[in-house]
Amino acid sequence: MWACFRKLTVGEVRVGYRRVNVYGVKLQVLATRNAAGEMLSLAYRGWSGQNLRRYAERWQTENLHAALKTRGFNLEDTGLTHATRLSTLLVAGSLAFVWACLTGEIEVTKQGVKRNKHGYSEISVFRLGLDTLQDLLLHPSPASWHTLGHFMHPFEGSQTTVSSAPSQE
Repeated sequence: MWACFRKLTVGEVRVGYRRVNVYGVKLQVLATRNAAGEMLSLAYRGWSGQNLRRYAERWQTENLHAALKTRGFNLEDTGLTHATRLSTLLVAGSLAFVWACLTGEIEVTKQGVKRNKHGYSEISVFRLGLDTLQDLLLHPSPASWHTLGHFMHPFEGSQTTVSSAPSQE
């Protein structure tokens, strides 16, 4: 069965033709390659497309949780237990996570990212963005404020101009 997954191309999804027995449960298996060329194998019940979408959503949630918990924000260290305050902190942390990821993507396109011998990058896009934002905010200068403004562009909607004085009609 695994032979049919060997020559997958990036973005291609293949579904195994036989069900496999995993701890007494009959499951289908699919495989795909991500943009980095890594293979993802998924054992599932039901429809392949629906399960692959659910897994992608879960993976994003897992990455957010890991970043908020240990990889940068250390939210557990706050000791918050009040639900409203915790909810507010989660919203702020989630926005900061998105900002760090977008900043990291901009940095990767500008300077690239070093890869180790095994092919994985030395630093995640999130970590690169978070480190960049921390450096800009902790060491303010006119240049850093200009750069910080550049990293705000992904959050801006359509450009509208607002006059500084009310019109006299």
